[in-house]
Amino acid sequence: MTLTDEQIKMAQEELGDQLKEILDKQAKNDLEKKKNEIKKIIEKEKKITLKDVYETAEKYLHINDKNRIDIILATALSNQIEGTPIWLFIVGNSGDWKSAFASSLEILPNVKKIDQLTRNTLATGLADTWDLGCDLENKSTILLFPDLASLTSMNTDEKNAIWGQFRSLYDGDIFKSTGGGVKKAYENCHVTILACTTQAIRDEILIHAQLGTRELMYDTETDTVDNDFKMNKAWENEQYEKQMKQDLQRVVYSFLQNHKIQDIEIPYKIKEFLKKESNKLSILRASAAVDRKNRELINPVYPEVPTRLIKQFKRIYIALKSLDPDYPDKKCKAIIKRIVNSSGHKVRQQILDVIKKESDKKFKIPDIHKITKIGRFSIKSQLEILWNLDIVTKEIIEERIGGHWDSYENKIIGGKIEEVSYYQYKE
Repeated sequence: MTLTDEQIKMAQEELGDQLKEILDKQAKNDLEKKKNEIKKIIEKEKKITLKDVYETAEKYLHINDKNRIDIILATALSNQIEGTPIWLFIVGNSGDWKSAFASSLEILPNVKKIDQLTRNTLATGLADTWDLGCDLENKSTILLFPDLASLTSMNTDEKNAIWGQFRSLYDGDIFKSTGGGVKKAYENCHVTILACTTQAIRDEILIHAQLGTRELMYDTETDTVDNDFKMNKAWENEQYEKQMKQDLQRVVYSFLQNHKIQDIEIPYKIKEFLKKESNKLSILRASAAVDRKNRELINPVYPEVPTRLIKQFKRIYIALKSLDPDYPDKKCKAIIKRIVNSSGHKVRQQILDVIKKESDKKFKIPDIHKITKIGRFSIKSQLEILWNLDIVTKEIIEERIGGHWDSYENKIIGGKIEEVSYYQYKE
């Protein structure tokens, strides 16, 4: 049978359609296969747990304090909660991997990494010019500061301007006006801050003066230090830094993207614990004016009313519990206690620990000086603050200082009579 040209053409078109259908089907199968592969990867990533994050961090870093990892993750997670934000400073010695782990958050879609901080970072003095405020308005954002060391070298005016702006930012607003008539305003900025810094930040009294105790600190100083092990880790990881960064980012990204803030019912005992710690921190960081010569108070001490603190601690507790279905209250308490002890006045905390440990004993300033090795002037000013806050009692007794025993008179003669203050923890 001989086919006509028209029949041949029709047969070719039919074969072409069949071939196209086969190719389309194959393409769909290939696409579906690829989707399934991606889905399996995603499902595998969804199963990343807190333990997986620990193991990846341990592979490259030597961080004894796993709670530090938890509070960094919880701070990031807390950005999902509306209202009072968490501003956390991770404080530790240089080289203890603070920034190495915290920087793994930088690839999250709601994170802005800040390397340099100036008075123009949030809002510039120029009209129609981009600044960070443009990206913060009407959004929930995490500002990540891997290293705040540059802040300490700034002059006082620059620091005042920066912290003044951040004080408004905490409440969700950014305002700036210049002598040239430029005015900028950004509203509804819900900002969480995670910053890494050294102990030098404690000398920045302006933080407390300008931020108004909005910040919290987590001190890594008391970690068990094994410098030899850490140096070996650094030696081994030197050629794998790129891989380390990628692996940490992968697990942290997957963990945080697939963990949401849970509806946590806070037990009564935990609520009372949070209230107690809030009150404690308000005492530990209460500021006061002290006379330089006599180290006595010039004015009464007015501690903060811990309404903001209780909201911050409530959010931290909820965020920590959201990290894992079985996250223990014991760890929550340990982390919040560490924050309280880190965020307050360190000298005041040490003195309070000493006199509280032996609450039945009355202490003179030299007694505490021998135990803590803290300067006597500093001890006196802190004891005066604690006395003003009604945390300790104070008894003044006249005592003879110096002199010698006169066997003929059968008494001490010479020297001078002075008033000596005795302080005791008030139960």
